[in-house]
Amino acid sequence: MPRSGIQFAHLEGLDGSRFSLGWRPRDARRRLAAPVDWSGDPWLQVHGEVASPESSWSFVDPALTEHEARDLAEFLDLRPWTGPRVFECTEPGLAFKAVGEASGIFTMAIRFSLECAPPQARSPGAQAGEAFTLMLDVTDAALRRFVRSMLGMLGVERRDPGSSTAPRGKHR
Repeated sequence: MPRSGIQFAHLEGLDGSRFSLGWRPRDARRRLAAPVDWSGDPWLQVHGEVASPESSWSFVDPALTEHEARDLAEFLDLRPWTGPRVFECTEPGLAFKAVGEASGIFTMAIRFSLECAPPQARSPGAQAGEAFTLMLDVTDAALRRFVRSMLGMLGVERRDPGSSTAPRGKHR
């Protein structure tokens, strides 16, 4: 059910699994042009929706700062995808792993934990630190649309497509 004023970036896997990430759009260009201010960088109230054969759920959590959202988009837009690379957010509820690329198909793993995890992982009987990992195989076009939507919700445009410059965020 759409939430008032929330826009979403949608990423659909080849198997029909889907990950949607959204927040209230904003013009963050001025703040994103400045260095990261961890004490004052605005947090996004992130709305997430996950649908897969294993589980479906939604979450709302301040899981990303504006800078992290931009850096995540750049991380996902980086080409080529060589070897596994990981993007970890300051808030540990979300982590993204670029697993690899073969024949124009990009494999990624999105880890959901804590407030972003499925309800069964947040229940009182769940193991501490229980998480769910969504594996997605996506086309280059789908991934680029997702990136463009994320950046659009921040009021910024995509940088040089296919740039080999590493994003500035916390990744390894």
